[in-house]
Amino acid sequence: MRHPQVRPSQAHASGAPGYSESATVATLLGSCAGPGGPGTAGFLEELYIATRAINGEGRLSGYDASDARAFVLAM
Repeated sequence: MRHPQVRPSQAHASGAPGYSESATVATLLGSCAGPGGPGTAGFLEELYIATRAINGEGRLSGYDASDARAFVLAM
C-alpha cells in the first residue's frame, strides 16, 4: 500500500502537517459490498510517534506516543 506524502501546502495553521481524504462508503467497502460479499468491512488506523529528543546519552523514548482508531462499516 502506498502512503501519500504530506505537502507543506497541506500544513495546519499550527505548522503541523495534516492530511485529509474523502471516500464514499461503496469505495471503502469495495468487494465486500458486492454480490456474495459479507456487506461488512473493518478498518484500523495506528499511529506511533517516536521522539527525537535526547539527553546526551540516548533517545528519550518515554516521550514516545501512540494511538489507534477502528471502525466498522455495514450495509
